[in-house]
Amino acid sequence: MSIRQLLRSRQITLRGMYRGVGIACLFHGPALTVYLSTYDSTKELLRLHAPPRWKESSVVYLAAGFLAEVASGVFWTPMEVIKQRLQVTVLQESKVSAFALAKDALRAEGLYGLYRGYLVTLAVFVPYTMAYFASYEWLKLWQMELLNVRTSKELPFWSYVVGSGVAGESLL
Repeated sequence: MSIRQLLRSRQITLRGMYRGVGIACLFHGPALTVYLSTYDSTKELLRLHAPPRWKESSVVYLAAGFLAEVASGVFWTPMEVIKQRLQVTVLQESKVSAFALAKDALRAEGLYGLYRGYLVTLAVFVPYTMAYFASYEWLKLWQMELLNVRTSKELPFWSYVVGSGVAGESLL
């Protein structure tokens, strides 16, 4: 059934389609912060302590991407669980808040209620994140060579935009 048909049949309202945006906004900042800072700090730690042949290899980027996804999943998963439950309650014409749903999940199922699907989420996103960061870092090195600069800090802003866009698109 299309969105237009759902709206016409009044099985869902336009407002109901955006239910969960608030919880997404609340969790998105911390989740993205953990994601990027875990990736960056892990990458730097591995470069410091890895064997010399690994310092600029894809192994560093793959491992850092893996840990970034595992750590940030602590935020992404409860956000998705609450958001999905909010969206389902719209179909049941229930007026319940995100906070009430989270509280109910914790009361009924413990932490598992908020982290239902964490391992499945990792199974889906970890391979993508690992491949993305390996591609992204390779593209940065390629651009450094192409633009004749010694460090990635010397790359212009547009090269980061192009590199991240190409890395993301190449995996789809």
